[in-house]
Amino acid sequence: MAEGLDSSAALDVINTIEFNLYAAAVELFLYGVNVVLFSCYIHVLLTRPCVRHRALSIATTCLFFLCTVHSVLQIAYAILANRAQVELSYGGLVEHNSSYQASDAIRRGVNVLFVTNNVLADTIFIFRCYAVWNFRWKAIILPTILLLAGAILGYWNIALDLNSGYLLFYLSIGVSVLTNIVLVVLTAGRILWIARTARQTLPPDVTKRYYTISSMIVESGALLCSVAVLYLVLTYTEKMSTRIMCAALSQIAGIAPTIISVRVGLGRSVEGPNSSIAPLEFNTTARHSVEHYMVNLRFEDYVKSEGVMAV
Repeated sequence: MAEGLDSSAALDVINTIEFNLYAAAVELFLYGVNVVLFSCYIHVLLTRPCVRHRALSIATTCLFFLCTVHSVLQIAYAILANRAQVELSYGGLVEHNSSYQASDAIRRGVNVLFVTNNVLADTIFIFRCYAVWNFRWKAIILPTILLLAGAILGYWNIALDLNSGYLLFYLSIGVSVLTNIVLVVLTAGRILWIARTARQTLPPDVTKRYYTISSMIVESGALLCSVAVLYLVLTYTEKMSTRIMCAALSQIAGIAPTIISVRVGLGRSVEGPNSSIAPLEFNTTARHSVEHYMVNLRFEDYVKSEGVMAV
């Protein structure tokens, strides 16, 4: 430490370095989870052709790629930011230091990827909601507007330079939370309404699959929203901890939509290996009403069908 650096300043330097390392460690851990889930997703695509959809597959792959780049940049930022912090503690002009300039550039890149991850994850949720509502564009007007608003706020704040304040960035995350809540209500609510109608004509073990899908959507949305809300709360209580939550949120934005695809793709395990009921799929290519499959068809025809559902 530089001569004259008091214990309080030294403790601040140590805390900053520690939180940078904690953020990198949390992101690496969650990225490992993301790698496992994405591997399972690839397995599902290779073994279950009925769940393939080019647009969703490309979007999910791009989301995983962005999460990978984000984790690499997060590690690079932790190294360079800690180096700049140590050099600053020795009294150097950090504004003109190469370590500071590099870490500042990476910080901007990390935040751009953060906003992009959220936008892409929300886009995947919107597309699934669109399919569940039988491709009725009116059902996704509100979440689409919220998605665009959140993207504009996030990118605008980054363009203005985050050093001038994070208000628009926080608003962007808040709008993303609201978008997810609306999508959960629209998607899960639609499936629950259809399942409730189908109970009058189909056996309980058939409609049970729709309740399972609904719970998947609620759980995934709750996971993303809870971390985002905790991040916003910490911005007013513990500033340093927001770095950790931001790192976690960037990976969870990729984990949340991928885990739905994996669980739905492995849907046979919900009822057990001996189930005679066709698996429930997120098939966004079939423009057929869910009600047609669940209500208008006889149960015998349903069992003999290919199991391709427009949800």
